[in-house]
Amino acid sequence: MATENLLWSVGHASIWLWTGEDRGTRAFRLYMSAGWTESEVKEHQLFMTKERPNNALESTTMLVPKSFDLSAEKTK
Repeated sequence: MATENLLWSVGHASIWLWTGEDRGTRAFRLYMSAGWTESEVKEHQLFMTKERPNNALESTTMLVPKSFDLSAEKTK
């Protein structure tokens, strides 16, 4: 949940993960109970998504160290 909050706090509207396609695992049940939804299966991997909740942390409420770079590209 801390990772989700970090991603919400920097403005992501949705996040994704992938796991094995076996829906009988504890991991799958955990993700489903935490609000993740099935998206698609590719090459035996189940991709799941989660939309930003309305009550997610706003970007000003979470402190992110300056050394922690979340950008896709680093600028110099």
